[in-house]
Amino acid sequence: MRFKVFGYHERFYQWIAYISVVLITIGGVGYYLVLKENSVAGTKDAKGFLIEFQDSSFIIGVAYALFLFIIGLYLSSMSSKVQNLYYRRKEQYINLKRLSNMVLDKRLDNVSDDKVKSKIIFHRGVTGRLEEKERRPYIIEDGYKYTPKYLKLEDDLLLIGSKLTKFFDVKINKYIDCYSLKKRHPYVFIHDLDDFLLNTENWIDKHLDVAEAQRTALVDYIRKLVNANSDIKKHNRNKRKFKRVYIKNDRKVRNITSRIEKIYGARLHNDIKFEDNLTISLNALEDLIIGLENKTLTDEDLLEMLGDQSSELLGEINIIHARLHELQEIIEDIRGL
Repeated sequence: MRFKVFGYHERFYQWIAYISVVLITIGGVGYYLVLKENSVAGTKDAKGFLIEFQDSSFIIGVAYALFLFIIGLYLSSMSSKVQNLYYRRKEQYINLKRLSNMVLDKRLDNVSDDKVKSKIIFHRGVTGRLEEKERRPYIIEDGYKYTPKYLKLEDDLLLIGSKLTKFFDVKINKYIDCYSLKKRHPYVFIHDLDDFLLNTENWIDKHLDVAEAQRTALVDYIRKLVNANSDIKKHNRNKRKFKRVYIKNDRKVRNITSRIEKIYGARLHNDIKFEDNLTISLNALEDLIIGLENKTLTDEDLLEMLGDQSSELLGEINIIHARLHELQEIIEDIRGL
């Protein structure tokens, strides 16, 4: 991987200005002292290069002031340029931080085949290097670039690892069938190549139910296969190289992000914090809207509720009407008395 965020002048413009001022100052002072010495001694050693002391002092002062003015303009121009690049640097900073935290910061404590394969697949997934290209990847290729050499290293690790796993799977299953070895499981396959190669006897005990002599014979057979296969050494070299590349890239990313933090300081952190808080607030608002949508009554719901209420109201009216009719009969009976 190749990292490039800052340009040459963007990285060294302050050093260029400081060194230039120091050199010109030393040169001016030295030239002034030589002029003064020759002027006091009354010599003409410079053969026309040294002019009169009084005039030269004035010219040196004016030239030095002009030089400082030009250096000031240069520093001001570069400082404005750096600040104008703030938003681009902020995006690159966020992107590189994600790369460091999600991929590179998770150090490869061991370079087992399964660990390396999982790391490569995860790395490709978060950087959008799988087959799906529709969605914007979580980590975009900005501020760094994958070199053909690194991509080849990833491909070799996956292809050779898969090739070796398939090779030993076929050979071991043929050996088991040939000598009718008893299996502990219906299917015997190699999940982690390193576990199979480094802990062969444990792998055999886990998958096969064999006698000591059969185990010894199978171990010898596996060792012969390992010694005859040149891809194993190449695969192990690639895994060690992969670990070194990850550690090196993590160090580079940390240096770049530290430099961006040093240049933009509190402004960078405040903006990122504000954006994070805004994202959290928007997510909470989205959840609230979804919750309200789930609780919002549709037209069908309103009609159903009104229908239920209408039925209840009609029932209540009928009850009241029947009660009034009973009261009317009671009143008529009382009048008849």
